[in-house]
Amino acid sequence: MDVKTGHYNYNELSVATYTVGEGKPLIILHGWGSSSAVMMPLAQKLSAYRTCVLLDLPGFGETPEPPRA
Repeated sequence: MDVKTGHYNYNELSVATYTVGEGKPLIILHGWGSSSAVMMPLAQKLSAYRTCVLLDLPGFGETPEPPRA
């Protein structure tokens, strides 16, 4: 299944997003010190049933730290 990448702008911060699958949306968040890459295998398995949306929290993965950090 193809993963769609994108960005969501929030308070001048570009948050990296990844979407895979079809169906009702399910947001999957990674743990502290990690990134969405860790949760992608789970999202790919669930993508047969749901649209999985993953994001990299600020300072992790492809999302930079906030300007005031």
